[in-house]
Parts: sequence; structure tokens; C-alpha cells
Amino acid sequence: MAGRVLIAVSSIGLGHAARARVYGELLRRMGLHVEYYAPEPAASYLEAWGMEVLPLSRSVESLSIYLEEYWVRSRSGVIGLREALKEHKAALEAGRLLIEEGLDKYDLVVGEESWEVISVAEHIGTSKAWITDFVGYTPQGARILTAWIINRFLLKRYKYFNHKIYVGMEDDPMGA
Repeated sequence: MAGRVLIAVSSIGLGHAARARVYGELLRRMGLHVEYYAPEPAASYLEAWGMEVLPLSRSVESLSIYLEEYWVRSRSGVIGLREALKEHKAALEAGRLLIEEGLDKYDLVVGEESWEVISVAEHIGTSKAWITDFVGYTPQGARILTAWIINRFLLKRYKYFNHKIYVGMEDDPMGA
């Protein structure tokens, strides 16, 4: 089997990079050439493990900075609408750069909870997989509007993925 795979990794958390490393290595063992798009801090983890990270990863803004800034201010990981909109703007810009990079040269683009990939999924003209451990944003407290907007955004974009893989600890709610 020959082919190219791009795994776009969420910049938030070591767990995303570790998870992407595992299935990236499995794909590599199947004979596929695997590259990663991963903003910091995920890029540094993957490079330390010997994975091939696109140089483009270094030129985009990490979405983790918004979550970290919000956590420092509020001591909550449940982001508000302002932070969600900042993340979305940064993800769209990074997604556009990915498309300019030439995503059609890959046989498969995997979005490992990469908001950059989900933001521009309808413009990626190759096979796509979405890997996630959540299927919706749970409203907490007064964040019902934020949850509604994020969930609407997710639902509109899930349909653009050929494969949807849920890796949570309960039954697959996406029917993938």
C-alpha cells in the first residue's frame, strides 16, 4: 500500500499528540507516508518522538493560548463565546494556509480534533476522517448560547468527513 496521510492534531494537550502518534505509527507500518500538522505544543511532542511535522505548523497561531488565557482568568475549561470566536478566527486562517499547502496531495486528511481542519472541511477535496472524544459542546452555567453556536457549527461540518471515529469511553454516539 502506498499513499500519503496528513494528520492534523489539536494543539490543546499532550493527549491529542499522543493519540495521533499511535494511529500515525500504525498507518506508517501499513506502508503509508505520514506527516503531521500540529501547532504548539503538539508539534514539539511529535518532533521529539521522531514524527515528521509540516513547517507550516510553526507559522500558525496555537488555539491553546485562548484556552490557557481563559483558564487563568476564570479557572474554568468551559470557554465562553468570545474565546470560541477567537479560536474560530485563528482556525479559519490556519485552515486556509493548509489548503494553500495543497491538501489534495494527500490520500487522507485526518482531523484529530483539529479545528483548523473542521473549519475548512468542505474545501478539502480528498478523503477525510474526523477523530474525536466528544460530539458536542456541553453547556455549563450561562454558556447555553456558546454551546448552541459551537454545536451548530460542528453539526454542519461533520457531514464533510468520509469517516467519523469516536474514541470516548461510551458507545459511539456518532454511529461511526
